[in-house]
Amino acid sequence: MLKIIPGKFNKIFNEVKETRKKLIRSGGLIALRDFIIDSGLIQLINVYIKDNRKQERIKYPISELLVNMILRILDGEKRIYNFRLTVNEFLYSAISSGSGSPHFNTFRYLLLRNKLLNKVLTKILLQFCLMDLKIRIQNGELKSITLDTDQTGKEIYGQQEGVEKGYFASGRGKKGFQIQLWTIREVKSLLKVELRSGEKYSVNGFYKDLRYLIKALKALGVPILVVGDSGYEDKQVMALLEDNGIKFIFAEKQRKTVKQRGKNAKNKIIFPEEGWIIKNRAVQKWIKEKDYTFTEIFVYASQVVDEAGQYLFADCYAGEFTNVFITNLNNPVSEVYMLYRKHAQVETIIEELKNEFGLGNSCNETFVFNQAMTQIIALTYNVKTFYLILLKEHLGKDGVSRMSTVRDELIHIPAMMVNEGNKKVLKFSGNGLKLMGPILKRFGYKVA
Repeated sequence: MLKIIPGKFNKIFNEVKETRKKLIRSGGLIALRDFIIDSGLIQLINVYIKDNRKQERIKYPISELLVNMILRILDGEKRIYNFRLTVNEFLYSAISSGSGSPHFNTFRYLLLRNKLLNKVLTKILLQFCLMDLKIRIQNGELKSITLDTDQTGKEIYGQQEGVEKGYFASGRGKKGFQIQLWTIREVKSLLKVELRSGEKYSVNGFYKDLRYLIKALKALGVPILVVGDSGYEDKQVMALLEDNGIKFIFAEKQRKTVKQRGKNAKNKIIFPEEGWIIKNRAVQKWIKEKDYTFTEIFVYASQVVDEAGQYLFADCYAGEFTNVFITNLNNPVSEVYMLYRKHAQVETIIEELKNEFGLGNSCNETFVFNQAMTQIIALTYNVKTFYLILLKEHLGKDGVSRMSTVRDELIHIPAMMVNEGNKKVLKFSGNGLKLMGPILKRFGYKVA
């Protein structure tokens, strides 16, 4: 068992050269490593991934390699192809089964030789998320599930495989990847993430993926709501959800026919406090020889101030709207609009994944490698999310959320690792031990 005691760090990184190899900058990774073990992720990896390497050449099990990669990403490695965190090599060596720490070539060999690893990691990500949802539903923490889906583009420069021209934030005709995300709103976890070539639109393969995910989520036995932006309002998709008794809200593209229907809608509702004008009407769709009736909601959310500073509300003029939705919910239109607005959480998750986890970075020229890295980053994000939920009582009511803050407050805590007899001792500063002490005790460490 690891013994944790306070230490002194006055200029230690510059002056104590003979113990440099035992200095680590990320003492908080110890608790994170143990959380990964307790979370059941390693068991999932061992169940789904078969090691096809020759036994005499195996130095590190696949589960250990993947956990090591997750720890490195949490530690700040946005581009796994170049390990730079040499100050933590002693820590990575101490928590590895073999002597030393795995080299990048070991990871590269693993990802390139296992051509189907991307698909297997997709299953592991799904089961890891479902396993967490089952526990929260059994404990009464969740009464329903909201599945948010969105797609984002990542511009890439170079000749990497899968980089094609498509639509990106800076406009059409750029080259890059498309990334499809499925998130659980209540937990802020990732259910499925897929790296796609740049020319694929959001609706490509959406029906097939949704049918697969809905089957898995329905087994949980709680109501499900699916929310998506424009591009996902496919007729077959809406029929699938309606037939399965699942509620949905999709934003609609403001085509000419949609604008005309909104212009003809007469039941205008004004919400002065929120600044919305909402109209709604029933719309019928003939799908696979069956008649479906949904509700279209037309929202104009804009405030105009007159000379006296009073707010005036402009009508939905010329058929132009802030948002148009189609839904099978029977809730009041204001509630439907509020439910959709919470979909903005996906954009926050996407921004964090891109900027702080390196999602979509072209780590290698081969598409298979980059696909596998996408799944590993998604697993890492879920580890971070579940870890913060577990430590919620230690972090306050809201706690920390962004990965940069997690690194500053819970991971990048300087420490020294030394041997005292047959025990490994991790020495923190007084402030570091004050922060990490309660967390380390939770994972069974002896704190002195």
